[in-house]
Amino acid sequence: MLNLREYAETPVLLADYLPWACMVAPGVVLNKDGSFQTTFRYRGPDLESSTEEELVSVMARVNNVLRR
Repeated sequence: MLNLREYAETPVLLADYLPWACMVAPGVVLNKDGSFQTTFRYRGPDLESSTEEELVSVMARVNNVLRR
């Protein structure tokens, strides 16, 4: 666990409020409390070039997921 109190007594910068300390591998973050966090990259469909029927279909799927 990283002890950051020796560097700053009161939080001043945005980095003082963020939970992560450093990147230990691609997609793996070490948090300040010693825990690990992993991230995933997702790229959804291109909605700018979609037709109206495709947009209705995508919104129906999103609404179905959020409703559950």
